[in-house]
Amino acid sequence: MSLRTSISSIDEKRKQKISGNDNYEENNWKKFSFIVFIGLVTTLGIGIFGSNFIFLTSNDNLEYILPTQETSYFKPEQMSGGFTCLSKPLTFKGIKLGNWPYNMRKSGKFVGFFQGFKNWIAETTANTFITNRGIIKSFLNVFSPGKDNDNILSNSFIQMFFIAPFVIGIAPLSYIMTLFTSFISAFESNPLWTISGFFLLFLWPITTTISFIQFIQYILLFTFQSLYTDIEKIKKIIHCYSHMLSLFFGGFVCLAALLHLNTTMAVISTVIYGILVIMSLVN
Repeated sequence: MSLRTSISSIDEKRKQKISGNDNYEENNWKKFSFIVFIGLVTTLGIGIFGSNFIFLTSNDNLEYILPTQETSYFKPEQMSGGFTCLSKPLTFKGIKLGNWPYNMRKSGKFVGFFQGFKNWIAETTANTFITNRGIIKSFLNVFSPGKDNDNILSNSFIQMFFIAPFVIGIAPLSYIMTLFTSFISAFESNPLWTISGFFLLFLWPITTTISFIQFIQYILLFTFQSLYTDIEKIKKIIHCYSHMLSLFFGGFVCLAALLHLNTTMAVISTVIYGILVIMSLVN
């Protein structure tokens, strides 16, 4: 009986170890490191993207980043005054595109058949960009500090950890919205060309291309735009919230310890993390 009992006890221990129910389970450093790595990447992403969003909402010159005036797209000879959107002309294999497609537009009461088509493309593109950038600017102004310092939406902590990830998460909706605004802009620019394009199927490649470009620009605007515009300010914003970002990362380390380390290590990690949180609240 004692032999059978011993064998049964060994088998039971083996089953517990396989199922993960063994109280003396060894530390799983591989899974622990994986969660810590995910936490590190997530923290860096929130730090960069959140700082980028704060940079946009606190910027007093959004018109430079998101131009919404026609004079920002068409040259003076195309409209009554203004400047080109691009400081340097685009070139591909020696072919200068300039401020394309806006440079295709020519003013005048009477334009030819093909020039009317080119005007329609240029105006549709410009109007779509103006409309969508205007919507984004209005959205960002909701979170700007302004005169109302008690506005909870202007809180930088909320913007960094909640609003910025939400804005990136709904990026696919920007593509759908741009499809709608590009179609409306096309119709406003020239109803005849729009109706013709609807039935002859050349409207859809144009509006789809515009929407895709706007979608890419939306992603870049809310992720890495500020790194190109003013990286020094981004560094300052990240530095201001480095303590909160450290606690956020510490939460991942604590979670990883609770899930994949033994009881002793998990308790020690939790206690240390709790002390750090309490100290941050006190200070």
